[in-house]
Amino acid sequence: MKRYATQKQQTPPWFDERRAEIVYEVAAQMSRELGIDMQVDHVVPLQGELVSGLHVHTNLQILTARANQQKNNSFAVT
Repeated sequence: MKRYATQKQQTPPWFDERRAEIVYEVAAQMSRELGIDMQVDHVVPLQGELVSGLHVHTNLQILTARANQQKNNSFAVT
């Protein structure tokens, strides 16, 4: 529940729900076609230690479940 509350709090008024849905749909399709569990991740975590991102389509990426778990709410500054 906390995750969903944070996601709602980090969603701006100009959020484009359809664009975010497309990312989730593509992840599901990739999972089916590749036979690998793919997940949608926030590039900049919603609850990061140094910075918190927004729940918008431009902050979403598709990762394998393993890569997403290894990322663990981190954000690499390059």
